[in-house]
Amino acid sequence: MLFADTPRVILASATLASGRNFTYLKERLGLDGTEAEEPVEIIEGSPFDFAKNSLLYIPRHLGAPTGGYGGNDHQSHAERVADEVIALVEAARGRTFALFTSHRMLKAVHEKLWDKTDYPLFVQGEMPNGRLVEEFTRSGNGVLLGTSSFWEGVDVPGPALSCVILDKLPFAAPDSPAQRARENAIREAGGDAFRQFSLPQAQLRLKQGFGRLLRTVSDRGVVCILDGRLWTKGYGRDFLADLPPSPRTDRREDVERFFAGEMQAPLPPNMAGF
Repeated sequence: MLFADTPRVILASATLASGRNFTYLKERLGLDGTEAEEPVEIIEGSPFDFAKNSLLYIPRHLGAPTGGYGGNDHQSHAERVADEVIALVEAARGRTFALFTSHRMLKAVHEKLWDKTDYPLFVQGEMPNGRLVEEFTRSGNGVLLGTSSFWEGVDVPGPALSCVILDKLPFAAPDSPAQRARENAIREAGGDAFRQFSLPQAQLRLKQGFGRLLRTVSDRGVVCILDGRLWTKGYGRDFLADLPPSPRTDRREDVERFFAGEMQAPLPPNMAGF
């Protein structure tokens, strides 16, 4: 009804495309061939110098996230994630957003982090989100732990936010009724629910989380994705191809060197072909 009655509509955002095309968006908005006039599409490059001002760190040693909560495997993985977050916070000298896909993981990391860092700690739920961001920014070296509401729409330019940690790939919960219904509808129509819906949905979400880091052309920092599936799953390359062209590493030492101001292009040999 909107597009039929409106002569001109412009849709603009840094996170409209997934897989370098607008197929997912057009299908979600009903613009996938049923409209009289085909949309005009363009993907513009970013003004940010990702090669110079950013680094993407994906550790191998953490492995893939575990499936169920409460078991020994999940507890062990949560502890490894918490240890990694602590080390990264120290490397970045605070100045970190640690963003999670679940409140359970946030709580597990918070329980281990709160008495192991001297940097100001801000946790979602302690105060309204807007004030939480204001206090984090004012501190200059804080650490903010948040979930879904902090993956997008949060703007902290400058050095107060220099490290963004994402605990895992943001696939939607498979037990969500709406998620199941949409996936079933795609399957019943003969489509691939993972490729047409679940994957592009998660790709957009990951880009939104990644986008918390560089907010101006002079910003500098590291994005850390603590999910080994980027190494082991075929769709890992789909995610990586959809992210900004930051140099990539699997070594925490490179993160430490980056924050120490030592890392400049060209990349160290271990990064080639990542």
